[in-house]
Order: sequence, then structure tokens, then C-alpha cells
Amino acid sequence: MSRETRYRSCKKPPASQCYHRRRPKTSTRPRAKSRSRSGTRSDSAATGTGSKCSRRHDNHSCLPAPLPQAQQLDRVEAQSDECDGLVSASSSIESFESGCNARRCGPSWLSLAELLKSISCQLSKVNPMNFGCCTLCILGVLLLLGFLYLYGLTLLYQLYRLLRILAQTFLPSSWLKTTQEIVEEALYKYSADRLGLTDYALESSGATVLCSSETYYSKFGIISVFNLPTWYHASTPSSVIQPDVQPGNCWAMNGNFGFVTIQLVMPVVVTAVTLEHIPKEISVAGRLDSAPRDFMIIGKERGLDSPDVILGSFTYKIGENPIQLFHIKDPNCLMKETPEKCGPNKLIISIITLKILNNYGNLEYTCIYRFRVHGNPQPSA
Repeated sequence: MSRETRYRSCKKPPASQCYHRRRPKTSTRPRAKSRSRSGTRSDSAATGTGSKCSRRHDNHSCLPAPLPQAQQLDRVEAQSDECDGLVSASSSIESFESGCNARRCGPSWLSLAELLKSISCQLSKVNPMNFGCCTLCILGVLLLLGFLYLYGLTLLYQLYRLLRILAQTFLPSSWLKTTQEIVEEALYKYSADRLGLTDYALESSGATVLCSSETYYSKFGIISVFNLPTWYHASTPSSVIQPDVQPGNCWAMNGNFGFVTIQLVMPVVVTAVTLEHIPKEISVAGRLDSAPRDFMIIGKERGLDSPDVILGSFTYKIGENPIQLFHIKDPNCLMKETPEKCGPNKLIISIITLKILNNYGNLEYTCIYRFRVHGNPQPSA
């Protein structure tokens, strides 16, 4: 047998006929003798069981000859049926899983058992790393809630104290007062001569009026005999340093220009003076044309023989607070600078004079209800 004839059956079959590459089993039947040395192929060459071919091509792609067409069709149909079974099984599994998701991972209004199943179904889809992170976050939140439950009240109380300290440090004190505290403070101030400041020109404390300008007398007498007026009522300049402030209970100074000089209770470093008049709402005449307008404060350090010291000029404004406070500045500075640039007064004053320069239009008289003097006492002086 020639070499070409010997290896003709070991050629690689076409790709369409290569159903598998499994090593063919060697036939156990005794090999038949060749009919002839040449011409037709031998049985060994036809069956592909030649020894040389097997030894040479077992480790390569030598495959047996293709099966008959009927056996090939049967094998193809069997493989197709097997694939159809696998596809139907896969579709059954997918429909089962979708039914599981529909039943277990349903809406939140299902029963508790179904809700737990839904949660477990959702957790099964979570990445293990993300699941670990979520677990740590949940544990952290639970620990924080437990800490706040145990120490929450203490922390809130300490935070309240800290905020109160900061508020007292940086906010005005009036913002932190309750309504009751504000009312009590107002009542206390009202009982303390409505200002809460000591009045060193109060007559009941020892102050006296040394001199004054003329007093205005009414043209009509209160007591008359045979229609002839015999007694006229007129308030004295001492009404200026008395606490009773009622409509008509004032010192009626004649004209719109005058003065009153007061001996203070003790020598005082005068820091402020107060001039008081009644409000327009309680005035009998319904107007305040007799109220003082521009006035001047003059002080003396010791007695009437001491030189006058001008402590300042001021203006009383009707329509504002009936009790108006005026601060006294340094007299030496007032000669050179404006009051805004000067510091407080440092001179010790024993006698003070209220000098009225004009009023709000009444040419007959000027009513002065009360005059106060405030400052720092100097008993040793």
C-alpha cells in the first residue's frame, strides 16, 4: 500500500461534520485481511483504525468518518429536544423568581411576615461590602440614640446654661427680662420718685428756696367780702421742690422770664437735673403754653457770695416725656467745645439756680411743677 493510500482516511473532515473531538474507541474486532495490496482501500483504512494512523494522529484532530445521514438526523433531533427542555426549564425558573419578587418584595402595606420576607429578599440582592457598610451605619445610629437617651437631658441642660451665659455676655440685659421682671422694675422705679435717682433738691430732705423772682397772682380772689376780693390763692416757689405734681399745683412765675435759687441738701457733684411738667392730656386749658422752654442752670460752690458757674443751657420739649433729664457737662470745657465733646461735671455745687429764659407763648406766667438735682454727694466738702 502506498503512503498516499495509507493516510487518505486520516485527513481532517470538514467543519460541518466535526460533531465532537472525543477520542474514538479502538475496535476490538479482529482486523480483516486486505483483499489486495493496492486498488481499493482496506477495512482498516475505511474504518480509520489503522495502527499507524491512530498512533500518529491520536493527539491531533483525526476524527472518525461521519455517520450515515439517518443517524445524523436522529442525533440532531435529540440535541434539539434537549435544548428545548433546557429553555423551558430556564423560563420556568425565571417565572418562578419573578413570582417570588412579586409576592415577597411587594408594597409596604403587606403583613409583617411578608414585609420581613421583602426585606430579606432585598438584602439578598445587596453587595456584601455595601451591606457591611449599611450595618455599621445602623449600629452607629443606634449607639447615638442610646447615648442621647441616657445623657440627652444632661446635655440639653448644659447647652441651655452655655447659651444663657453667652446671651448675658453679649446681649442687652433688657432682652433677657421676663414681663414680670419688667413690670416689677417699673413699679420700683415709680416708687423711687419715678426715676430711681436721688433728688438733692427735695424740700422734705432738707433743701430750701433761698430766693426767686416774682410770683404771679390771679386777678380774681378766692375769698371776697361784699364782692370785694380779700384773699388770693397763689403757690409759693417751694412748690418747685415738692413731690406733689397735680394740674394747677405749680409755682406760677410772673411773666415768661424768671429764676429760683435753691440750697441743696448737701454739697453735690451735680451730674444731671430734671425738669417736670404735666402732660397735655390732663391740662385743664388743654394746652401747655405756660410750660418753660429754654432755661439755664447756674451753680455756686459755697455760698451766695461765690461766683456763678454756668453748668449748661437746655430746652424742655413739650409732647415728649413729662419728666426730662438733662446731663451736666464740665463747665470749663463748655467754654471751648460743644457739650457732645465735653466730659461730666466735676465741680462741687452747694447752691443751684434754675433760670427760665422763655416759655411756649404765655406772656402772663410760667408754671414750674418740679425741679430735681442729681449727682454724687460730698459730705466732707
